[in-house]
Amino acid sequence: MGEAGEQVRRRRRGAT
Repeated sequence: MGEAGEQVRRRRRGAT
């Protein structure tokens, strides 16, 4: 359980 959390954090930082 580490890919779903990392993908969501990366998407939120690039979806500014």
